[in-house]
Parts: sequence; structure tokens; C-alpha cells
Amino acid sequence: EAEGKKIVRIRINGKDFFGGDVQTATQNLPADIIKNIQIIDDYGDEARLTGIKTGEPEKILNITILPGKNKGSYGNGGVAGGDNERYSTNFSITNFMEERRLAIQGLANNINRNAFNFDGGGRGGGARGANFGGGPRNPDGFTNSYSAGIDFQNVYRKKVSYGGSYSYGSTKNNALSNFFTQTFNSKDTTFSVRDNSSTSKNIDQRFTGNVEYRIDKSNYLKVSPYFSYNTSHNDNSGLSRLKRSKYYTFNNNTSDNESTSPNYGSDFLYSHQFKKTGRNITLNTTINFSSREQDRNSYNIYDRIDSNKTPVSISNTIQDQFYGTENRNLRNNVRASYNEPVGKSSFLEFSYSWNRSDSRSIREVIDTNPLTGKELYNPLQSNDFKYQFTTNRIGLSFRDKKKNYNYTIGLVGQPSLLSGQHVVKKAYTKKTGFYIIPTLRYAYNFSRTHSVTVNYNGSSFEPSFQQLQPLRDSSNLNNIVVGNADLNAEFTHRVSINYRKSDSDPKGGKLFTAYLSFDKVQDKIVNSQQNALVGNVRTTTYVNTDGFFGANGNLSYTYPFAKRKYTLTVSGAGNYNNSASFTDGFRNNGNNWTLIPRASFRMDLKNIVDVNLAADYRLRKSKIIFEKRTNESESKTLNLTVGGRNFFFKNYTLGYDFTKQLNYGYQSINTNPNLLNFYFERKLLKNNMATMRLQGYDLFNQNIGISRVVNATNITDSESNRLARYFLLSLNLQIRKFAKGTKVPSFTPQNLPGS
Repeated sequence: EAEGKKIVRIRINGKDFFGGDVQTATQNLPADIIKNIQIIDDYGDEARLTGIKTGEPEKILNITILPGKNKGSYGNGGVAGGDNERYSTNFSITNFMEERRLAIQGLANNINRNAFNFDGGGRGGGARGANFGGGPRNPDGFTNSYSAGIDFQNVYRKKVSYGGSYSYGSTKNNALSNFFTQTFNSKDTTFSVRDNSSTSKNIDQRFTGNVEYRIDKSNYLKVSPYFSYNTSHNDNSGLSRLKRSKYYTFNNNTSDNESTSPNYGSDFLYSHQFKKTGRNITLNTTINFSSREQDRNSYNIYDRIDSNKTPVSISNTIQDQFYGTENRNLRNNVRASYNEPVGKSSFLEFSYSWNRSDSRSIREVIDTNPLTGKELYNPLQSNDFKYQFTTNRIGLSFRDKKKNYNYTIGLVGQPSLLSGQHVVKKAYTKKTGFYIIPTLRYAYNFSRTHSVTVNYNGSSFEPSFQQLQPLRDSSNLNNIVVGNADLNAEFTHRVSINYRKSDSDPKGGKLFTAYLSFDKVQDKIVNSQQNALVGNVRTTTYVNTDGFFGANGNLSYTYPFAKRKYTLTVSGAGNYNNSASFTDGFRNNGNNWTLIPRASFRMDLKNIVDVNLAADYRLRKSKIIFEKRTNESESKTLNLTVGGRNFFFKNYTLGYDFTKQLNYGYQSINTNPNLLNFYFERKLLKNNMATMRLQGYDLFNQNIGISRVVNATNITDSESNRLARYFLLSLNLQIRKFAKGTKVPSFTPQNLPGS
């Protein structure tokens, strides 16, 4: 994160590195070849060309390489082995030749490290296309990982720059998890405990490319293709226990599923600057295709007990089903804008945007009779459904740019159409909408390093496959889900304020930032649940409602002193949302808020010690107001951390980090782990080319994953196993060769195996 926001992309010398994958660049770039690091608010290529900024910016980290290191090569490789058959090996080779760049890297280990982030860290890696519910990746459990990739960037005759990257990753994860869920309604509470074991295998491939053609001073063209492909196999088994009043349900479940998920497309950007300063036309188009095919076998045994009866009633149900699903989505976007100067510093912008999402979901369900083994097609749960969501945005805005401030004010008209077709039943739905959306952006620069920005924008979001499909999904007999083909699209209004002040002297380093946003959602899609009068079965469907709003904010102050030997940082983040849901025909109003204050102190004494002391406190509160009662819950987590390095006799380093976590208010979880890691290393050979390291991880053997998720009328606390105590002995070798006259710096280890 930076300034309270997630960094979504990393660039080296202004160009994406491995598709902008944040994880890759931060793990593999040596610190001593870096000139500076910039945090940039990126509004996109169109804003960079036209100077017109709209919407919320993304946080980009741009790393600039020292001039002398732009001609040369560096590489490193290492091997590590430890107890419990732990191992790690990695290599990376990077060559810079001014504008040309080539990088190759690979990694193999069983210590839960991945070289690449395939969950959206680079284009085509899950951040685009429809959401088909692909498997999440996390540090829980034990993971074997194998990955390799190549990245290149070059310039042809100064006018054309081109580049791309290819990444491959294979992982196998085994995890054990425990879940405790409370589901509230107006009359009582259902308690659920689930123990789960899972094994997942994933293979990911990703390609990103870019070609920029500066045709002449007036014309610019950029094409950015991307492609990703995921295959996965998952085996799960679990035992759950539900209790509501005097009704009990025990569910024993085993399942396996295989899926494939291709995702590909391209962005096209063309800009023409007319002879008159400020007059330009821009055309931006995007096309994306994504799909997910999945085959799933599920076997469930349900034992239901009704202790209200005498004698106690016990029933048994066996469900053996096969699901075959195919979800496809094609998205197209075309945007054109024309800017006309109407004064020395004023401009008019005319814009038009056409967006279309075309989706299809095919689902086939086959039941197997548990007594005879006979398979039977289930028409009630099978489905073939298409839907399309189309919007047209026509906008006119006025922009004025002065010395210390600039503003944009405008109006957008957006008609929308959401239509659906049930292929088998020949049933059709059609929803139209029209929004008048004001647009506003105001930025005031008190100085070069002191500014405030206010922004308003509006956007619409179509319902998901599961929410729209008009079928009764009883794959989970405890929670039957019924789609609603009559849903409207959501529309979100957002107002945000961003304040930033830093030292006029970059060497000073003082920085204060603050951010606040407010969202209001029309036609919010929420759950509507109906509980059976007898037993633990509930039926969930989806409806539109108003009354949803939320606020999110963060602030941070960094104060270095004594020539930046010491740095004090205090920060805080918080969010609040007011939500609604429906239970048994009645509306429930709820609110959730989270508050996270943080503080840290860092000491950097060259060749002696660098150490960081930090503390953060997380307070979460939720309230659900039912017709006849109110439910409130609260959880707290305190993290105390110390981490650093001590340097001895030029060639020795002792590194350590310790975290004490204190948890309060979690149901069925009473764990306050102490996590201690350390390493001791010795630098070897000329220019410290080699490093021998002994590393110990989780010395107290208490590493465990703890989380809380609050969703409408549910609160789920989970506990998952994680990689615990192990030791590694590693050897890393780094080789560097730069252009003549460039001093080869001593090696500062950044990415040893197992680190």
C-alpha cells in the first residue's frame, strides 16, 4: 500500500515490468541499482495524452534505475534446503541497454512463495472480464510452487516502443480450515461449525504486450493485447454441524471439480493533436473475452434431527450430483472524446462511450440414485441463460486550468438496457434505465508539493450470473439459491477528497496525506432469505433496494529527522457502511464499521542497524436491526511488531522480525500467536558476490491464519493452518557487469531463497 491505497501496478523507467505485476518487481530488483521510487496517481493513458483527468486514479509505483545501471546486466541464483524437506531455489537475469530491457526468472519451492501474482497483479490475470468465481490464492496451508517468466522492452527507430511478458506458474496447496458462522434472523440465530480439508492444483499462464507508435508530433497509437489461461483441480471434504433452536443438521461432504478459464483481449488507443493548441480527438476501445468451464462432482450426506418431537425425529438424505457449467462473457467498450479550446485556459470536451457486456451461462445437472447408481438428468437445476447489459454515455464538460487550480464540470446522460433470455423456456426479460450524472473535479495546488482534489463520478454495475439466473440451485440443501431475472443494474455515486502535503525539499521526506470518500448506491443488489418454519433449510434470492451508503477514509503522517536516520509514521484508516437485507419478508438494516490506527518508528544507522517498531489496532463492529431484535458484535486485533537488521564486522548480518498478535471477540477462536523469524548471514567473495544464510521461521511454531468476514446477516470466523516452524540453509550468488566506468556496488541481498 501507499498513502492508504493499494498499489496496483509497478513500472521500471516508466514501463510495465512483467505486466505491472507488483509482486515480481518488489521481489527481484536489487536495491542498490535504484535511483528513486515515485508513487504516481495514474488516470490512464488518455489522461496522460490529453491532460484531462477523470474518475479515481490508480496508485502506480515507478522505479527509476540509476543512469550507470541502464547499461549492463545483473543476475542472481540461489539454493536452500532445510528440515522437514523444505527447499527453495530461484534465479533471475536482467539486462539493460538504455531503452532495451530483457529479464528472465524462475523459482521452485515448498515454502509458500510465488514469483507472480495471477490474481490480478498484471493485465489478463483475473482483473478483467466477468467474475466467474475462480479459486482464490492465499498463504493458508502448505504450497508447492514452480514458476518462470520472461519480460522484454525495446525501441525501434525512436518512434516505436514495444514489449511484453510471459509468466507461468504451477502450484499445489493443501489446507485445513475451521469455520464458525452465526446467521441471524428476527427470531433466533443459526450456529454453524465446519471443518474442511482441501487440495488444489493450479496452472496459470499470462501474456501481456504493448506497442506504442508515435507516428508524428500529432498522432499517437497504442495497442495492448493480453491473454491468461488457468486450469485448476480441487478436492474438498468437510463436516459441518448446524444448530437452530432444537433443530440440528449434520452434513458430510466430499467434492472434486476441474475448471479451465481463458481470458484475453486488447486495448486500443489513438490520439490526434490538431495544430491549434489544446484541440485533440481521442479514440479508446477495449475488447475482452473471458469464460470458465467447470465439471464438479459432489456427494453429500445430510442427517437432520428434530428434538421438538417425542421421540426425537431423525431423517437422512443422500445427494449425489454432477454439475457441468460453462460461463462466457464478451465485453466491448468504445469511447471517443473531442476537446476544443474556448479560451486561453478553458476547454470544452464532448464525449461518447458505448459499453456492452454479452454473457451466457449453461448449466447441466445430473443426479445419481444412491441405491441403484442410475443417473438422471435434472431439468429443474439445469439452465441455459443469456443476458446483455448495454450503456451509452453522452457527455459534455467544461474544463478551466489556471496557475494554481483547475476544475472540470459537466453532465452525462446514460441510458441503459439489461435484457435476458431463458433459451429453453423461451422466456424474456427487459429492464431499461436512464441516469443524469453530473461530473465534477476540482484540484487546487497551494504549491508544487501541496494540493487538494475533490472528485465526483457515477457508474453502473450489472448483476452477476448467479444473481440473474432464473433457476432453483439446491446443490446445498441447507441453502437453496434462486436467481432473479428481474434485477436492475446497480448505480453508484461517489464523492472523494484527496489531500497531500510534502516537503518542498525532497531530502526532507515529511509527508501528510488524507483521503475520504462517500458512496451511495441506488438499486443495490442484496440477499433476501426465507427460513423454513421447521428445520435448518433457508432459501436465498436477490432483490434491489435503496438505502445503501458508505464512507472510507485514511490519513498518514511521516516525519523523518536527524538526517533521516529516524522516521516516525502515524496513520489511520476507517470505513463505515449502512446496508440492508431481507429475512422472512422483513427488511433488516445494518451497519458495519472498522477502525485501524497504526504507528511505527524506524531507525537507520548505516552499517550498524536498521530496525522498525510498529503497532496497529483493528476494531470491527457490526449491528443488524431486525423487526423484533437487534444483534451487535465486536472483534479486536492488536499487532505489535519489531523487525530489523544488525550489521557486524562488515560481512555479518543478523536479521529478525517478531509479531505478537492479540485477538478478542472471535467465536470459538482463542489464539494469540507469537511469530518470530530470524536469519544470520555471511557475505563471501569479491564485492560480496555470495551470501551464506541460516534462517529460522516461526520459532515458536504458532503460525495460524485468523479472519472475520461480516456479510449481511452472517458473521464467519475462520482459522486455517499455515506453514509453521522450519529452518533453511541457503547459498546465493550474484553476478553483475555494467558499462565501463561504472562502479560495481557491493551486493545487498534482496531475494535469497526462503526470504
